[in-house]
Amino acid sequence: MISNLRELRFYRVVAVAALLLAGPIAPGLAQSPKDWKCTGNPDIPPDQQITGCTNAIQSGKYSGKDLTWAYFNRGNAYNALDDIDKAELAIADYSEAIRLDPKFTPAYNSRGGLYNIKGDYDRAIADYSEVIRLDPKSAPAYRNCGKTLQNLPPCAEEQEIV
Repeated sequence: MISNLRELRFYRVVAVAALLLAGPIAPGLAQSPKDWKCTGNPDIPPDQQITGCTNAIQSGKYSGKDLTWAYFNRGNAYNALDDIDKAELAIADYSEAIRLDPKFTPAYNSRGGLYNIKGDYDRAIADYSEVIRLDPKSAPAYRNCGKTLQNLPPCAEEQEIV
């Protein structure tokens, strides 16, 4: 389970860093950020981004990578709320972004961070491993995977056979 909100905030920073490293915001969404407020930028409050991204998703105007970004940005907005109950919504959005674009590594990194916080280490490691498979030079994925491995409980001590 989550040890504290500081860890949640750390992975929120990782999600924002992944967004910044991934490149420019989806072109279709960048054309009307005032209309949708689904930019992924921190200058728009998370609740407004959630509403904006939801509206963009439901509009039917976006598909492919643009729709991937809408789900990813909404996932980041849920994550930015620092509300563990919203983590499941963020995970669902990251999962949808991955379904739409299986090579979209920022979503794997962000979802892995939330799995790590929840104590679902196997899923976190699987997500980071997928990032590493897709982008072997991804330093954040190696760091995040290592941080997750540190959270694993130690192996059971050998028991004496009597």
